[in-house]
Amino acid sequence: MGIILVLAEFVIPGMLVIFFGTSAIIVGLLVWIGLPQTNGIAFVLFASLSVAQIIILRRFFKRWFTGDSLGSGERDDGMQEFIGKEVEVAEDFNSDLGRGKVVFKGASWSARSNENLTAGETAVIADRDGLTLIVKKLEK
Repeated sequence: MGIILVLAEFVIPGMLVIFFGTSAIIVGLLVWIGLPQTNGIAFVLFASLSVAQIIILRRFFKRWFTGDSLGSGERDDGMQEFIGKEVEVAEDFNSDLGRGKVVFKGASWSARSNENLTAGETAVIADRDGLTLIVKKLEK
């Protein structure tokens, strides 16, 4: 069962299941070499080992397996896909609220702008706030 849990980490990533698997393997080996199975000793040992590994080792293993893929100064929130890209204004922006709709990659997005934009214009994404794009007029 421990080996199955360790292998399940590949299917259920998150650096959690592997610690249950290694705990099961350790307790299984200890029972095999003579750990008494009375009074739930094996279960208590399994639970203690699992919790200890999650608390102590998870952050180190997670960093080791995921690594650092970003260079210095790069954003890791997926903004490279958005900033600087052109969008088509789908709905006039209300000058009071500065809100409107734009089309980006074929999907309609809520957007905000400090500038007056009208439907049919092309704008540029300056930033993103959750699911709302912050846009500005395309400078020609």
